[in-house]
Order: sequence, then C-alpha cells, then structure tokens
Amino acid sequence: MAKTKPEAETAAPEAEVAEPLTPEQRIALLEKSLGTNRIILLVVALLLVVSLAASVAILFFGQTSTLDADDPVAPAEAALSLDQRQMAEKVDANLTRFDERLSRMELILQRTNTGRFADILLEQEKDKQQFALGAKEAITDLARMVPGSRTWLELYSEQIDKGVERSKARTSAISNIKTEAAEAAPEQ
Repeated sequence: MAKTKPEAETAAPEAEVAEPLTPEQRIALLEKSLGTNRIILLVVALLLVVSLAASVAILFFGQTSTLDADDPVAPAEAALSLDQRQMAEKVDANLTRFDERLSRMELILQRTNTGRFADILLEQEKDKQQFALGAKEAITDLARMVPGSRTWLELYSEQIDKGVERSKARTSAISNIKTEAAEAAPEQ
C-alpha cells in the first residue's frame, strides 16, 4: 500500500535522528580537538620566539651605534636610536601579550586533558563489568531456584562472558590511549 504524504513526512525525520557516539568515536573526537589545541599552542610559541628574536636584534643593533660629538651624522643617529627604543618598547609590549596568550593556551590545554576523559571511561567500563557479573550471579541463583531453568544459565552466561571480555578489551585500549597521551604531553 502506498504511503500518504503525511506518513512519508513523519517517517523522514525518524531516519535523520543521529545515533549516539560510541566510546571509540568519542575518544577520536577528543584526540582531534587535543591535536588542534597543540597546533595552536605551537603557532603561538613560534610567534613568541620570532618576536623575541626580533626584539633581541633591535636591542643589539641599537646598542652598537655610537654617538661621537665630532660626527656630523650624530643627531640623525640619535633620532634613529630613539625610534629603535620605541620599536623595542612596542616589541616588548607585544611579547608580554604573547606570553599572556601562551599561558592561557597552556591552561586550556591542561583542562582538555585526555587523561581525565580516559579515567571517566575506565570507570564506566569497570561499572559495566561489575553489573554484568552481578547479572550472571543473579541468573545462576535463579537457575538454582526455578526448576527447569538451567538453560537460562547456559544461554545467558555465554553472552555475559562475551560482553565482559569486550569490556575488558575496551578497558585495555583506553588505558593504552591514556598512557600514550601522558607520554605525548609536554613536560610541565
């Protein structure tokens, strides 16, 4: 039978509903954002180094100029030296702003630590394992109490064991990710 127009319209939004993310997808998204934060931090650090090099060069060339009283070009060099000092002050101000931005970026990077998320996921996996083992014990007790229900234990025990094994594998993978993130984190 053909669907009417309202039925077709109501069926379409149900197909567009997004499925919840799996733990692996969540970890992948977190790693992508952490990588982006690191790139931004490196760019800011590079700008900081370039600014520092420029200010050192300006200060170095500004101090090597000498002013002789007999030199007719001395007033022009004095004006140039004043301009260099003003430029050095501007560079120092920019350097201070970059230092502040760098410290803010480091704080953001610390707050988005992969280790914290890994700890939360590890706790969830341990809770799932405990629940599954508790359910298995309950089925075992129920199989002993209800006559003819031994097949429950056989059917569900295998499924629960597979679920616990998959959870242990996820726990191991999350622990590895946490270890890798801790090793890759910059020393503080």
